[in-house]
Amino acid sequence: MRSRWDSLPAAQQAQLARGAKRWESLTPEQREEARKRFDQWREMPPEEREQLRDRFREFRSLPPEEQQRLRDTYRRYKELPPAEREQLRERWQQVPPEERSRMKQHWQQATPEQREQMREKLKNATPEQRREFREKMQNMTSEQREQMRDERLKNSPGQRQGTQEQDDKPGNGKNR
Repeated sequence: MRSRWDSLPAAQQAQLARGAKRWESLTPEQREEARKRFDQWREMPPEEREQLRDRFREFRSLPPEEQQRLRDTYRRYKELPPAEREQLRERWQQVPPEERSRMKQHWQQATPEQREQMREKLKNATPEQRREFREKMQNMTSEQREQMRDERLKNSPGQRQGTQEQDDKPGNGKNR
C-alpha cells in the first residue's frame, strides 16, 4: 500500500521537503509567528486570500531588483514607530479608491528611470517640502492631479527636471 507521501508528485515532494527544512531552521519564536500568520490566513475570506495570491504573483513577476527594493521598503516601514505607521495607513485610507487605482496605473506606466527619479525626489525632500507637496496635491481636483501625472510621465527625466522648477514658479501661467 502506497503512503500519501509516495502518491504526491515529485515536484510537490521537493517543495514540501524544502518547506520542512526551512521550518526546522526557525527559532521557536519564529515558528510561533508563522503559526499565527497561518491561522490568520485560514480565517480570511476566500476573496481576500485570492487577492493576496494575486498580489504575490504580481510581486513574483517583478524583476529581482524591484522585488528587493520592495522588501527594503517594507523593512523600513516595519522599523517605523507604530504611531508613524498608523499615520501613514490613515493617510493612505483617506485617498479615494479610484485615486489609488489611478496612482497605481501611473506608477506601472512609468519607466524604471522615472520611478527611480520619483523615489529619489521623495527621499531627498525635506519634511517641509513633502508637506507643501501634499497640501498642493490635496488642493487639486483629481483631474488636475491626473493631468499633472500625465504631463510628468510624457516628459523624459532630463526634460522634467528642467521644467519642474518653471512649473512651480508663481505666475508661470500653469495652475495645477
